[in-house]
Amino acid sequence: MTPSLDQPLRNLQDVIAFEQTPEEVWLKPQTIYSAFRQTAENFTDKDALIVQPADDVMGDGQHISYSELLGRVHQVANMLLAAGLKPDETVTHLLPQSAEGIFTLIGAEAVGIVNAVNPLLEPAHIIGIMKAANSKVLIVPGPDVSNEIWEKARAIADEFPDLKAVFVVGSGAGCDGKRFRSFASEMNAQTDAEIVDLPDRGLDDVVGYYHTGGTTGVPKLVPHTNRMQLIQLAATGFLVGYTERDIMIAGLPLFHISGSIVGGLVPLCQGSTLVIASPLGWRGPSLVMNYWRLVEKFGLTILGTVPTVLSAC
Repeated sequence: MTPSLDQPLRNLQDVIAFEQTPEEVWLKPQTIYSAFRQTAENFTDKDALIVQPADDVMGDGQHISYSELLGRVHQVANMLLAAGLKPDETVTHLLPQSAEGIFTLIGAEAVGIVNAVNPLLEPAHIIGIMKAANSKVLIVPGPDVSNEIWEKARAIADEFPDLKAVFVVGSGAGCDGKRFRSFASEMNAQTDAEIVDLPDRGLDDVVGYYHTGGTTGVPKLVPHTNRMQLIQLAATGFLVGYTERDIMIAGLPLFHISGSIVGGLVPLCQGSTLVIASPLGWRGPSLVMNYWRLVEKFGLTILGTVPTVLSAC
């Protein structure tokens, strides 16, 4: 008898059964988007995200339910399709930890390829990554979110005259309604009921490009397929034992596998709640200073971060 997908590995017998089961049994549904949608439909009214005010880590945050998150994913995916994105083309973003970053992560993987890039990299490195990734859409924070990244993004966009769109997150400052478009306005103009003309995608389609740290040279791209991320969902889901009862801080950046997959897609596909306490994540001093207060405030059940952060808390 094979172990159930909704429970962790409990003993050696479960491990043996898991190893002897063909991977296709564990890879249903066959795309990350379908896996997330299934979870969202099971936990419609439950909090998927809690987004704290950028200037008040202990304040009253915005609660986004699973049904609301699914709707936003649909809207972002439709926005990208309306811009002309094809399944083999890439959406590069320079977004911090944010609701928009999560919308983009899942929405872009549903209809194309997502490529989260460290905005602190030198422009030449970001340009190199975007060219290697076949980037056709760029999503960036506007000047009211981060003027430093906005100015860098504008210079980068100038190197890509064939970009189909540049979507700007924030109040709309810097948008011209043509090349530079408001993320919020364009998203809200789309239906949230479904992804219109959802591309037919399978296990071995590439849905993500993640760059290495570049510690031994310039950053290099690592492709993620639906198969790879679904296997990560099964393996990490079993090992950590994420459930709908869990609440954790999403503090690692989305351009890290730990931030986007292990601490992002995996818990979200298990019905857990992610608290986005700071757009700076664990780089935010207020988050580190208030860590244990946040544990108490939200009843956090999974405490995941890097050792240097824990030593400072």
